[in-house]
Amino acid sequence: MKDRKQRSASESVKKMMEDLPNLIEQGMSFAEVAKKYNIDVSTIYKRLNEIAELHGMQRSALLQRPVLSHSRNVKANTNNSYKKYGKDEIEETMHLYNEMLEIVRELRENVNEAIRAMKMEGMEDEEHTNI
Repeated sequence: MKDRKQRSASESVKKMMEDLPNLIEQGMSFAEVAKKYNIDVSTIYKRLNEIAELHGMQRSALLQRPVLSHSRNVKANTNNSYKKYGKDEIEETMHLYNEMLEIVRELRENVNEAIRAMKMEGMEDEEHTNI
C-alpha cells in the first residue's frame, strides 16, 4: 500500500513539474498548485531548480507572478473587505520573502566582493605607478 502511495505522490510531483509554468501563467499560486496536485507547497520550492531546468528557464521566472494572481486575492464587495488568507497563502508568502532575502544577501555579497576587487586593483595600480 505504501509503495502505491509513494508512486502516486511521485507521479503527482512529476505532473506538477511539467505543468507548473503554465499554471503560474494562468495566475495560480504555489499554494493552489500544491492543493491541485495534493502535495506540500515546500515540495514545489524544493523542486524549482529542476523545474526551471526542465523547461529551459530561470528559477526566478518561476517565482514571478502575473498581475492577475494578485487581483484575484482581493474580494470586491460593497464593504471593500479583503479575502482572509489561509495557512497555505501565508506559507507561500513567507517562502517568497525568504527567497527574496537570500537573493538580496547574494547580491550584497557580490557587490561587496566587486568593490573589494576594485579597491585591490586600485592599490595595485598605485604600487606600479610609484615604482
